Amino acid sequence: MNLLFVCHGNRYRSPFAEGLMRELCLKVSCKSAGVKLPIGNFGVAKPSRDAALRRGVVLTGRSQGTSVELLAWADTIYYMDGGNLRRLQDQFGPSEKYVCLARVLGESRIPDPAFLTGEPRDRVWQLIEDACRELKLAIE
Repeated sequence: MNLLFVCHGNRYRSPFAEGLMRELCLKVSCKSAGVKLPIGNFGVAKPSRDAALRRGVVLTGRSQGTSVELLAWADTIYYMDGGNLRRLQDQFGPSEKYVCLARVLGESRIPDPAFLTGEPRDRVWQLIEDACRELKLAIE
């Protein structure tokens, strides 16, 4: 099973989800991408790397954009919020593969931690971790 995690710039939420899911569930292949990359060649944001490291996961790699090839590779494409979904639909059209990651927890979105600090940002990491754990249970 191939899972693609998508967020805005592929620097915070999607690489965090990719790394966690890769560690939690060996039955899946995971990748991540952004629907709108910042100009430049950026790696995973330090807050994401730090939050993952606290969970025993090392995040590496560079930001990459969504592409026809990545979407074709994925069995399911997990997006983080409505803005991600709109960009996916605008760029690639509608698809039954698109699923909001937060929905596995009964939530409507996973906020962008790029604009948060402290406890609100920590809640985002926990939300993603909880969603990945639920995904793992559903897969196994």
